[in-house]
Amino acid sequence: MEAPPEPQPSGDRLDRVLADLGRAGTPRDAWDKHSIAASLFGDPEPERRIGRFKVIERIGRGGMGEVWAALDEQLGRKVAIKLMQGQARPEDLLRFTREGRTLARLSHPNIVPIHEIGEDGGAMYIAMELLEGQTLAQWLTVPARTWQQRIGVLLEAGRGLQAAHEAGIVHRDFKPENVMVGSDGRVRVLDFGLARGLEHELALARTPISEAGVRSDGDGDEVTRTGALLGTPAYMAPEQHAGERATAASDQFSFCVVAFEALYGVRPFAGRDRAAIVEAMASGRVAEPARRNVPRAVHRAIVRGLAIDPGARWPSMAPLLAALAHGIAPRRWPALALATAAIAGAVVLARSPESTPPPAP
Repeated sequence: MEAPPEPQPSGDRLDRVLADLGRAGTPRDAWDKHSIAASLFGDPEPERRIGRFKVIERIGRGGMGEVWAALDEQLGRKVAIKLMQGQARPEDLLRFTREGRTLARLSHPNIVPIHEIGEDGGAMYIAMELLEGQTLAQWLTVPARTWQQRIGVLLEAGRGLQAAHEAGIVHRDFKPENVMVGSDGRVRVLDFGLARGLEHELALARTPISEAGVRSDGDGDEVTRTGALLGTPAYMAPEQHAGERATAASDQFSFCVVAFEALYGVRPFAGRDRAAIVEAMASGRVAEPARRNVPRAVHRAIVRGLAIDPGARWPSMAPLLAALAHGIAPRRWPALALATAAIAGAVVLARSPESTPPPAP
């Protein structure tokens, strides 16, 4: 007598999940499907991989995807892998690969180095250096940081942006969460938004603000609208809000928003939602917070970078950074002048007739 067949799990939803097990999908889809199968049939949990990297744990998430700590078994080092959300289109993969290769060739102490770019199951990923430290957003929460320390960190981040611009790369989403202050003290810019295509930016121009659907990135910042990937509205330049293509001048504007917030504790254009922020920017009126002893030259340099017209901003990051650095230097001049005067006085005294010994007989 034949043994009766073992009972099989049922249910439309479960049937669909199991039917999908053999189909292509993103790495995260495959992990979820195989985990369900393992729990149902007692199979061991599958090893999680992204490309050739062995996944260790998730260490972050944002509007564009998730960040995982992983092991590069070939080179015996840990890496951070940014896994983009959803299936990529061929044009996204092409642009992602082209810009990623450019960034991978860019070696600069203030940019997180890229080890590898690729796709797995149609999902794009970036493998980069795994950093120990904190984001600039976290670093700025310590009230004891002086304005000089804050400018120092901003200058390092700005040099990273400058190097990227000189290589033809635009960040498109510069904000405190995309800057790391390492445990070694070095500042690095990360997440250059390699998957943000021009077609996504132009989609903004075709949708009225009143019809926009907004999604949060989990940190309270609005990051998308009607499926178009835009960046974070509080730090975006006016031309990005208008649906125009982001440029190096747009990054400069975002940098100056971050600098303003870092020095004064408030943003230059206030607003509880995107519409209010756009309205504040359109007015051209920059907030006037307490100065906190910030030199006027530094304040003026930042405000120029916040100009609504891109042509009225600094020609590039280089003169902006030079102006910020120069704004700190004058405060050191009085002490330097006193020290110089003291040295000069000592030299004069040493050479005066009274201090000169008589000639030998």
